[in-house]
Amino acid sequence: MDDEALQRWKASFAKSGVHYETDSEYHEAIDNLVGFIELLLEIDRKEQKSLNYMNEKGDDQLYLIDKNGNKIIL
Repeated sequence: MDDEALQRWKASFAKSGVHYETDSEYHEAIDNLVGFIELLLEIDRKEQKSLNYMNEKGDDQLYLIDKNGNKIIL
Protein backbone atom coordinates (compact mmCIF):
# COMPACT_ATOMS: atom_id res chain seq x y z
CA MET A 1 0.00 0.00 0.00
CA ASP A 2 1.41 3.36 -0.96
CA ASP A 3 1.42 6.47 1.25
CA GLU A 4 -1.50 8.06 -0.61
CA ALA A 5 -3.73 5.03 -0.01
CA LEU A 6 -2.71 4.91 3.65
CA GLN A 7 -3.62 8.58 4.06
CA ARG A 8 -7.06 7.91 2.55
CA TRP A 9 -7.57 5.03 4.99
CA LYS A 10 -6.49 7.26 7.88
CA ALA A 11 -9.00 9.91 6.81
CA SER A 12 -11.71 7.29 6.55
CA PHE A 13 -10.95 5.95 10.02
CA ALA A 14 -10.84 9.50 11.42
CA LYS A 15 -14.37 10.16 10.13
CA SER A 16 -15.50 7.31 12.39
CA GLY A 17 -13.48 8.64 15.33
CA VAL A 18 -10.81 5.93 15.08
CA HIS A 19 -7.18 6.96 15.58
CA TYR A 20 -4.08 4.79 15.87
CA GLU A 21 -0.63 5.85 17.00
CA THR A 22 1.49 4.17 14.31
CA ASP A 23 1.24 3.28 10.65
CA SER A 24 1.70 -0.38 11.54
CA GLU A 25 -1.44 -0.20 13.68
CA TYR A 26 -3.31 1.25 10.71
CA HIS A 27 -1.99 -1.54 8.49
CA GLU A 28 -3.13 -4.15 11.01
CA ALA A 29 -6.58 -2.56 11.27
CA ILE A 30 -6.89 -2.45 7.48
CA ASP A 31 -5.79 -6.07 7.15
CA ASN A 32 -8.33 -7.09 9.80
CA LEU A 33 -11.11 -5.17 8.07
CA VAL A 34 -10.27 -6.61 4.66
CA GLY A 35 -10.06 -10.11 6.15
CA PHE A 36 -13.48 -9.67 7.75
CA ILE A 37 -15.01 -8.52 4.47
CA GLU A 38 -13.43 -11.47 2.64
CA LEU A 39 -14.94 -13.83 5.23
CA LEU A 40 -18.38 -12.27 4.77
CA LEU A 41 -18.06 -12.65 0.99
CA GLU A 42 -17.06 -16.30 1.37
CA ILE A 43 -20.08 -16.95 3.61
CA ASP A 44 -22.33 -15.19 1.12
CA ARG A 45 -20.95 -17.26 -1.79
CA LYS A 46 -21.64 -20.48 0.14
CA GLU A 47 -25.17 -19.32 0.94
CA GLN A 48 -25.79 -18.38 -2.69
CA LYS A 49 -24.51 -21.79 -3.79
CA SER A 50 -26.98 -23.47 -1.42
CA LEU A 51 -29.81 -21.27 -2.63
CA ASN A 52 -28.92 -21.95 -6.27
CA TYR A 53 -29.01 -25.66 -5.50
CA MET A 54 -32.48 -25.22 -4.01
CA ASN A 55 -33.75 -23.35 -7.06
CA GLU A 56 -32.40 -25.95 -9.49
CA LYS A 57 -34.35 -28.68 -7.69
CA GLY A 58 -37.62 -26.79 -8.35
CA ASP A 59 -38.80 -27.41 -4.80
CA ASP A 60 -41.21 -24.86 -3.36
CA GLN A 61 -39.92 -25.47 0.18
CA LEU A 62 -37.26 -23.15 1.50
CA TYR A 63 -34.27 -25.12 2.73
CA LEU A 64 -30.50 -25.16 2.89
CA ILE A 65 -28.02 -27.98 2.46
CA ASP A 66 -25.51 -28.31 5.29
CA LYS A 67 -21.87 -29.34 4.84
CA ASN A 68 -22.81 -33.00 5.24
CA GLY A 69 -25.43 -32.83 2.51
CA ASN A 70 -28.40 -32.82 4.90
CA LYS A 71 -31.48 -30.84 3.90
CA ILE A 72 -32.46 -28.25 6.54
CA ILE A 73 -36.02 -27.00 6.06
CA LEU A 74 -36.42 -23.37 7.03
